[in-house]
Amino acid sequence: MKSFLAKFAAVAVVAAVALPGVASASRNGNDNDNEAGRCTGTPFKLVKISELDSAEKPRATKVDRNANGFVCRMDIPGHGGGNTGNNSNIKDDRL
Repeated sequence: MKSFLAKFAAVAVVAAVALPGVASASRNGNDNDNEAGRCTGTPFKLVKISELDSAEKPRATKVDRNANGFVCRMDIPGHGGGNTGNNSNIKDDRL
């Protein structure tokens, strides 16, 4: 019985660690557009460059290395200007 519980616990730990990453790997945040990538990191959200504020568009255009029109954006209120100078961080949507 101890052997069964040890194996069950080990499988449960592996599943809890591995499955959330596997499940989110196929999500790109935009079901209608397959050209968009995906954002890594919980606070980042996938956004179109055309929908960003004018203060954030220059940074978004600069980091969009694959030129697909999508970037990952994260709010950082009260923690400085971020890499946009507008209290947000922006990075490319592909790894």
